[in-house]
Amino acid sequence: SNHYDDIHFFAFNIDDHDELDNLISINGTPSIYLIKTGANKKMFNLPDPEEPDETTWYTFEYIKNFIDRMSR
Repeated sequence: SNHYDDIHFFAFNIDDHDELDNLISINGTPSIYLIKTGANKKMFNLPDPEEPDETTWYTFEYIKNFIDRMSR
């Protein structure tokens, strides 16, 4: 998050917020969304990688590329 001054990041356990599963259509764990606020509100779900990392599922580069593409 040090690379993105104008983007805020948060994480939560879906088990603590059952209602969110229906609201944002979570497709599994982990699920990452980029949410744009303001006049042009939009929500983007990070797709599962074609070749997931065995340890982290998403790699840093994969997440960074997604954020860079969607935050333009």
